Amino acid sequence: MVNESILVAACKEVSGQGQDAMLDLNEHISNVEGNLLCTPSVGGFVDTCGNAKIVRTSILSTRCLDTSGERTPTSLDLNECIANIDGSLQWCGLDSGS
Repeated sequence: MVNESILVAACKEVSGQGQDAMLDLNEHISNVEGNLLCTPSVGGFVDTCGNAKIVRTSILSTRCLDTSGERTPTSLDLNECIANIDGSLQWCGLDSGS
């Protein structure tokens, strides 16, 4: 990660050639009552979460404010909402809740 919301990864194209790809996680990851969720609407998790980092290759780990105002440890497997599409990081599987 470049900062708390920009993910940088080495991604392979269909041809097998590798390239660096970037994606702003803050676009579609939200803090909902202390839990990280991929959302189709505007994310904004960095406003209420701190010290975000990637662990075990694809897990976004951080501490987010919950409804009581406490910082709660939370994590999200980025494979649930991000995919490598021909060398580019793309949002996928965003659940609108309906």
